[in-house]
Amino acid sequence: MSLLPLQKNGFLSSLQFQKGNNKGNNWALVLEDGSVINFTSIMSIDVDSTNKVINAPTESAFATYNKSIGPTMISLNAAFAGSDSERQPITEKLLALSGDMSLLTLITPETVFKGYNIESVSYSRKPDDGVNIIYFDIGLVEIKEVEQQYTNVKIAKKKQTGQKNGEESALSGISSKIFG
Repeated sequence: MSLLPLQKNGFLSSLQFQKGNNKGNNWALVLEDGSVINFTSIMSIDVDSTNKVINAPTESAFATYNKSIGPTMISLNAAFAGSDSERQPITEKLLALSGDMSLLTLITPETVFKGYNIESVSYSRKPDDGVNIIYFDIGLVEIKEVEQQYTNVKIAKKKQTGQKNGEESALSGISSKIFG
């Protein structure tokens, strides 16, 4: 498989990818800055979208009353073939992305996963396959962005509780009678 034409930093621009310069490769990892990491091969992808149904026990059975939607987790195993100068920026970029909160888009032939963050990256090189290939295991987690909403709610004033001026507490009254 031939390598895609890369920019000096080892990445395709998103414009190159969108114009069809991906040469039949329907997989890409699009970064926030618009650059694209386009792997030589995708070995596997596992998508886990687990949601929990909430149950509560009742006297004779249980009640199901809500569903909690969890983040989708993606495990991507990809390979990149190229010279040291082509592999190095990809490796450094993926490792750097695993340490920040950048949101990425994963493009696959079936769907587009928007709003994901790299949670983990590991990589290996195997001499059996050649020294110019590096294998990445990338863990992505969905980040659900919400818009903050503010309201103007009046908070009730605090009520005074406890001892009031001029009143004797029950404890001080008892102690004065005992100790004089």
